[in-house]
Amino acid sequence: MLPSISCYYNHFNHEPFNFTFIKYEKFIVVNLNAKSVVLTIKQLTSNVRLFQIYKLSLLLTRETDKSYPSTVDRFIASDGRILEVFGTWTRRYWKQSSIEESYEFTNFANSPIGNPLEESEPTIASTNSKIRRFFRYIKYLYKMERLKEPNEIIGEYLKAETTEMFKYFNRYIAHECKVEMLSSIMHTYGSDVYRSVQKFV
Repeated sequence: MLPSISCYYNHFNHEPFNFTFIKYEKFIVVNLNAKSVVLTIKQLTSNVRLFQIYKLSLLLTRETDKSYPSTVDRFIASDGRILEVFGTWTRRYWKQSSIEESYEFTNFANSPIGNPLEESEPTIASTNSKIRRFFRYIKYLYKMERLKEPNEIIGEYLKAETTEMFKYFNRYIAHECKVEMLSSIMHTYGSDVYRSVQKFV
């Protein structure tokens, strides 16, 4: 099973939050800015908010089976070699207000160099104490209202994605109602009344 990668980027001028999820068969690596933890799938789903953020990252990432080298950023190693920085295309959440309409290239959190999709799957999860600290940090961010509830953002995403569809169906329904009404008038009252009513519809 090939790994997948997804990103949720909450933009702020000061300290944006960049979640990167690298999902393998048994484990999932969660990076939040400089922090990183390896979880089992069960451990991920046990933290409701983090699991919701993961689902949100899947919705907002354009391709979860690919990663791309940055065309802007490079990392210079101590021996002078230039190493590529990798990232993905995601729709960012802008300052607790709205999802951006276009995809932006976003570097992976806590993975400055190398393609994460080419790395081997972890063999064990992080220690319980490290996982508890990571979960406490997530809880703290919500307590301090630094992050918005992910279910609210998922709702905003679904509303934005379906707005045009609902507008189309509303126009279609209104048109069909007019056709049905005029057909009924024609059938019941004849063409003279139909022509008189039609110009007002």
